[in-house]
Amino acid sequence: MYGQTVTRQMPKGGDKMAITKEDFEDYLAVQKSGMYNMLSQDAIIATGLDKDTYMSILSDYSELKERFG
Repeated sequence: MYGQTVTRQMPKGGDKMAITKEDFEDYLAVQKSGMYNMLSQDAIIATGLDKDTYMSILSDYSELKERFG
């Protein structure tokens, strides 16, 4: 389902980062595979997400898990 996002205030510059359900599902697919240390560069690459989006998911994981399931 597209359109559901979690928006957070970024500390630098005041820009907002919106995480979509699709972004979170991409992260979860790699996590559930068990093939990567989720803090590694290889895991970031495997998700297909940019580094800022990936790091936002790590930072807001609990909130995103609650929102997107």
